[in-house]
Amino acid sequence: MSYPVKTWRPKLWTPLRTSIVRSPNLLKDPSLVAAYEFNEPNIGVDLSGKENHLTNVGVTYLGGAKFVRAEGDYLYRPDTNLSAGFPGTAGYTDLAIYCEFTLASLPQPNEHYSLAVKRTSSAACWWITYYRDSSAPYNVRLYFVIGINEGTNWEFKQIYLGDLDFSRHMLGISFDDSAKSGYFKLVRSSDGAVLADSSFSTANNMNAEASSFYVGTYDAANHFFDGTIHSLYISNTPKTEADFDAMANRTY
Repeated sequence: MSYPVKTWRPKLWTPLRTSIVRSPNLLKDPSLVAAYEFNEPNIGVDLSGKENHLTNVGVTYLGGAKFVRAEGDYLYRPDTNLSAGFPGTAGYTDLAIYCEFTLASLPQPNEHYSLAVKRTSSAACWWITYYRDSSAPYNVRLYFVIGINEGTNWEFKQIYLGDLDFSRHMLGISFDDSAKSGYFKLVRSSDGAVLADSSFSTANNMNAEASSFYVGTYDAANHFFDGTIHSLYISNTPKTEADFDAMANRTY
C-alpha cells in the first residue's frame, strides 16, 4: 500500500487586504490606550478615544507617517499628558503593541531604528527597536527592552532577524508583567510569510516611571527610524498569537 507524501510548507498568514484600514472591532477594544493610523492632515491623532495625541516633529505623510532618519523626524507625547492606563505608568505594566511599517533603509553596524519607546534620559519603561550588531557577523536583531531597577538598567529580549526587505511588515509584541513573559511575531505582509514567532521570559518586571512616549526615535536626539510607520496600536493588556493573527488578517 502506498501513501501520499506530505510536503512541508512554512506557516503563512493571509496577505494583508490593504483596502481595509483596520480590523472591524479593533478600536472597540477596551484595553486599547492609543491608536495611530497616521493619516493627513493630523498625522499624530489618537483614534482610541484616550486622547494620547502626538506632537509632530518633521514627519510627513506617505501612506502613513514617513520618518527620514537623516532629518531627525519623530512624534512624541510628554509623560504629563499621557492618559491613565498607558503602559509604563503607575499600575500598568502589561503591554501589547501591533504595528505595521515599511523600512526605507537598513541599519548600519551599531545603529538602532527605534519604533516606539517610553523613556526619559534616566528612566526606562519599554523600548522596541531594530538593530545591527557593531561587530562581525553584523547580525540584525529585533529588540524588546524593559526598564528595571527604577530605570537605571535595561533587560533586552531579542530575535535574530537578518535584513528585512523594503515591503510592508506587521509586528506584534505582547508582555505579561505578572508572568514575566512575552511574545514576538513579525510577518511580511506581501505574502504572509512569518519571519519571527517566538516566546520569551524576563528576570525582571517593567518599571512604571514618569517618562515620555516617542515614536520614531529613542529620545528626540538618537536612534531615529528610517521609513514609514503605517499604524500603531497600544494596549495595556497582553494579547495572544490568535489576537495578532486576527489583527493582521483584519478580522479582530
